[in-house]
Amino acid sequence: AMLLKKMQSIATMNVGENNAEMVTEAVVTVPDYFTERQRRAMIDAAEIAGIKLLQLISEHAATSLAYGILRAGDLPKEKPVTVGFIDIG
Repeated sequence: AMLLKKMQSIATMNVGENNAEMVTEAVVTVPDYFTERQRRAMIDAAEIAGIKLLQLISEHAATSLAYGILRAGDLPKEKPVTVGFIDIG
């Protein structure tokens, strides 16, 4: 919860020019190997930090979404494309 609160503070300082609004919502990524208990702990930590957790997603899902969003116009519509993602961490 303390880490999320610190991240909330950093995000708030970097949003907008007057920093009048506090960041209160977030999408958080977790490693694929996190167990259901660890995921629940992250959800609880966000609640303790006063952050509304919009979505808790795995790192690989976040990578896939980012790729799809950034490359949406480049992907062919006629046939499926196979794309590989490499986890170096």
